Amino acid sequence: MRRKIATRDSGEPFALAQQRARHRVISLASLTAVGASETRVRRWVGQGRLFPLHQGVYSLGPPPLTRHGDWLAAVLACGATAALSHLSAAQLWAFTSFLSGPFDVSVDTPGGRRRPGIRVHRTTHLPRVTEAHIPVTTPTRTLLDLAAVTDGTALRRAIEEADRLDRLYLKELAHAIEQRRGRRGNAALREVLADYTLPAPTRSTLEALFLDLIREYGLPLPKVNAIVAGLEVDMWWPEARVVVELDGAAFHSHDAAQARDLDREAILHRAGLTLRRFSWRQVSREPELVAEIVAGALGAQPQPRLQPRSLTSSG
Repeated sequence: MRRKIATRDSGEPFALAQQRARHRVISLASLTAVGASETRVRRWVGQGRLFPLHQGVYSLGPPPLTRHGDWLAAVLACGATAALSHLSAAQLWAFTSFLSGPFDVSVDTPGGRRRPGIRVHRTTHLPRVTEAHIPVTTPTRTLLDLAAVTDGTALRRAIEEADRLDRLYLKELAHAIEQRRGRRGNAALREVLADYTLPAPTRSTLEALFLDLIREYGLPLPKVNAIVAGLEVDMWWPEARVVVELDGAAFHSHDAAQARDLDREAILHRAGLTLRRFSWRQVSREPELVAEIVAGALGAQPQPRLQPRSLTSSG
């Protein structure tokens, strides 16, 4: 009769668990899939190899985890069809750096218990993808959700970041807003997106609008497209040593454009000049504010001779 030899835990299932884990996080379902029984899981917890994070969710090795690990653990705790959402999703997509308390997770299943440290949002439609091994709402859905829980300034910055990262899909977002009529945040989204849907002007059109504004507020006319400090600038007041640059896009957020603008600003600053920059949106929608800023730089007083006309209807 062969003698039964007692063996220690071979470690093979744990090695498989290590391969399967992401951000040092693994669910009980994944542990079971690699051959670890619940008894063995409890043993690993007792041995300090696994650490419970939420019910049915563990870390390999002791916390703290990375931010990605915390996000993944929160999603796994909420079920197989859950997704990181709202502020947490906006952080994952790098649309915002604002860190809130609980983690935001959306689920498309009814009921369920509350989970400490997790803010669960229930929905009937949950478009999601996987980013950095974490189920997360799509960029478009993230912006829709973010609009419902944040103010206009934070939303505008998030949209600018989404644009900079090439994750702003205007047609998709506009369609989603239309499909979700009456939802909280839609009005704020429409207001921000109106800037993106302004018709892009030609250089001459934008310059003409700006010069009309200057005339209507009784300010001194500048030289146009003058060479100053080796650069061609849009508007130049030699006596006041003031330069105005006009940006045709509603936002000027891409890396290349920002780097070019910073280089130009540095050159003008070294030359001892005052620089003011205005966007197409500001010139077309906020003429009084633009006039006040220009007047302040020139040391002048804006005195509109006539009620300024609406600039948004100009060519």
